[in-house]
Amino acid sequence: MTSKLKSGKYSKLSKDVFEANELDMYKAIMQFLLSNFKIDEIGADQIAIAIVYQKCFLIPKLQLGEDIDLNPTSDNIRKWLAEYKLTPKSQDQEKVTINLAQIIQQVHAKMESINGESI
Repeated sequence: MTSKLKSGKYSKLSKDVFEANELDMYKAIMQFLLSNFKIDEIGADQIAIAIVYQKCFLIPKLQLGEDIDLNPTSDNIRKWLAEYKLTPKSQDQEKVTINLAQIIQQVHAKMESINGESI
């Protein structure tokens, strides 16, 4: 990946710039996401590419002492994981929302039955 991005052959990150080991990592992440979560291929692809980019390109540069900001890539990964409800916190938030909706429905039903009885 590093040589293709440095040479300018590719101007943006895609699977085309991955070396064999990076492509293997990408495929493993894709397989894991698609097998274990309800996620479409586009979302899994975005997450997998970002993780490979971070692990195989950004972190090695950071370890070599280059001034690399991991935050944008990390933020994107976190955003996509939360958006696709792949984190415990985002899954819990969905459960809370569903439970809250059920409680509101129950309260409305109870209020209607109370109002109906008093009429």
